Amino acid sequence: MAERGQAEAEDIERVEAVRTRSARTAGSGWTPTAPGNRGRRPGCCARLARFGLEYAEQPCATLDELAELRRHIDIPVAADESIRRAEDPLRVRAAGAADIVMLKVQPLGGVRAALAVAESCGLPVVVSSAVDTSVGLAAGVALAAALPELPYACGLGTMSLLAGDVTAGPLRPEAGWLPVRKSAVDPAELARWETDPAPWRERVARGAARYPAVNPATAFGVTFSDELIRCGLAEVVLAPGSRSTPLAMAFYEAARQRRRCGCTSGSTSARPRSPRSAWPRPAGFPVGGAVHLGHGGGQLPPGR
Repeated sequence: MAERGQAEAEDIERVEAVRTRSARTAGSGWTPTAPGNRGRRPGCCARLARFGLEYAEQPCATLDELAELRRHIDIPVAADESIRRAEDPLRVRAAGAADIVMLKVQPLGGVRAALAVAESCGLPVVVSSAVDTSVGLAAGVALAAALPELPYACGLGTMSLLAGDVTAGPLRPEAGWLPVRKSAVDPAELARWETDPAPWRERVARGAARYPAVNPATAFGVTFSDELIRCGLAEVVLAPGSRSTPLAMAFYEAARQRRRCGCTSGSTSARPRSPRSAWPRPAGFPVGGAVHLGHGGGQLPPGR
């Protein structure tokens, strides 16, 4: 919808054709592919309203534009690209920019973090995917199943957009429904779709080059922690010491920015006591742990 060079009449004709061929009770959201173009014009939204759309998904690029448009149309507005961090839904609500929030598990730091965001935001939620494999889709389904209310259909039927999957049983909708289950990684499928780690190492190198004041260890710590949090890590335990400092600072900064990742530093050498006593009591869910192995361990390059 709303692509540059595409006439408004073509958009309306396309929506009408889809609506004519689908059940009137089927859920339907309108998603402009170029937010901020025709999507923010109240006249276009008013003409689309007659098709019974449930909401317009991110019809504008900025919160101010969303809030302004929302004051002039009757179609509920859903914020999608405006939400990538835990604090974003709160900003959306405070600005009066949306009636609905689209939540994706991975950018928000996992299912628990997304649940906390949904609770604090207080707006109706649509759970959507980031075009994930079945492992990521299962996390989205878990979030949807855990929400006390789910008034809209989820945007989790995206497995068909990928050429393959890392599981033996891809999570695909059946008759419009997705099962709530874990998706175990299949080693053979994982090996089939394994990618070269070189681009990630290049990403670290580019980050270090872009911010020359940041040394490579800090750049690696930020990239490594960011990727773990994106995959759902909620707690991490670090052994104290100078070699753990880049990771400790990266996770501390993530927690300070309310990205919902707790960081604990256990002491195994500050005073004579059992190393076991330095670690937190069992949390009931997996946590990341990192220790340094003396000078030699501290010199291991990224990826080893």
